[in-house]
Amino acid sequence: MLSKLLSIPAVFDLQQKVCNNYNNVKVEFADYIDAEAMCILDIGCSTGVCGQEIFDTENSDYIGIDVTIKYIEYACQAHKHGKYMVMDGRNLDFPDDSFDLVSFIGVLHHMDDAVAKACLEEVHRVIKPTGHLIVAEPVFTANALASNVLLSLDRGDFIRESAEYISLAPQFDVVRKRFFSFPPHRFVSLVATPKKMLQA
Repeated sequence: MLSKLLSIPAVFDLQQKVCNNYNNVKVEFADYIDAEAMCILDIGCSTGVCGQEIFDTENSDYIGIDVTIKYIEYACQAHKHGKYMVMDGRNLDFPDDSFDLVSFIGVLHHMDDAVAKACLEEVHRVIKPTGHLIVAEPVFTANALASNVLLSLDRGDFIRESAEYISLAPQFDVVRKRFFSFPPHRFVSLVATPKKMLQA
């Protein structure tokens, strides 16, 4: 029942605005997202509310992608800044070295390992050598009963330990790892840079 309700873009958008304090995410990654004129790729943007809250979509070249057509149609109508596209992260229709910043905000826990690794392989291709990958994902926390119960009911079936999120992207070096509060949950925060891959 809940999944059906949240599949309605307007309902999902309202739930995101009411239940999530995205300013916590903005503050957590402020050192990496405050620069103007950045090329940003937001993977799994849904209805766009998260990206609009976190990024300066007016002064940056922001692109949000999602596989859910209804969410992207809603985002295109709801937000005047930024560009929204229906696209699978495993097959990014962008040239190599296109983006200064790529984000996964509460997205990887909706992907199994194979899908997540394929997306991150593509991200490595389209991110600039000097770019940053930022990741914010929920983790189970000892003695946090309310959070753990809610996460067990989450639509994302692949909530991982922090080390397991890191292991999904061997082609990146994690330059910062820490945790932050995203009430009622604790999220892991990762910042990574692309490794230089040897040519075959």
